[in-house]
Amino acid sequence: MNSSNQSGLRAEFEDGILAAITELDRELAGKRYFFDDRPTRLDITVAALLAPLCRPPEHLVPWPPLPDSVARFADGVKDSATFLHALRMYRAHRARASVV
Repeated sequence: MNSSNQSGLRAEFEDGILAAITELDRELAGKRYFFDDRPTRLDITVAALLAPLCRPPEHLVPWPPLPDSVARFADGVKDSATFLHALRMYRAHRARASVV
């Protein structure tokens, strides 16, 4: 695959993730959890799927360095309600990981 195709795929991937985060931000607006007053499968799933991007310190996996393009993308969404929600889910519902 040439670099032009890779750039196009990366942009398409980032656009899709950004659209999903934007939609989840709307659903989460002003609420602690997506539904009800306690976490549901959606809250847990969002946190788990975003963990490699959010890199919560409470996660049990030691995080390798992010590629530069992914780090730039993460930096661009780090203030979104969904990104912060994922971090909050780990902080509130998982004890800080100890080094294994």
